[in-house]
Formats: sequence, structure tokens, C-alpha cells
Amino acid sequence: MSTLFDYRALAGRLGIAGDELGELEACVRAQYAPDEMMVELRMLRTLEAIGEGALTLEEAVAEFRGDPVQTTGTGA
Repeated sequence: MSTLFDYRALAGRLGIAGDELGELEACVRAQYAPDEMMVELRMLRTLEAIGEGALTLEEAVAEFRGDPVQTTGTGA
């Protein structure tokens, strides 16, 4: 599968793989399913935010699911 945004490489650098990455992907695909480019872009931007400490993986998954969460990121 060809990708425009290599979010999997970033996920690997952040130590996010396997079930964790799959769970986030499933949540993003649920919102952007018909548009693969948007799925990839949203994954990349979400992982960048996680890498910057703006949110955690758990917060990102909860947000995509629509669950209320208490954020712990810096929000800078």
C-alpha cells in the first residue's frame, strides 16, 4: 500500500506499535474511513502531538472515540 504520510515510521520512533498503533488507527479510520489521505494525515498529526507531549496515546484514542478525558499534556 502506497502512503503519502509515513506515520508508521514516526510511530516506530515513538515506540508505538502493534496493538497500540492498531487501536489508534481503528479510531481514526472510523472517522475518516472513505478518505485514506485524511486517515494518514490525521495519524501523522496525532502522533506528532503525542511526540511533542501535547497529549498521550490514551488521550488521543479516547478523543477519537468521543470519550471524556482529563488531559495531562502540556498543551503548549
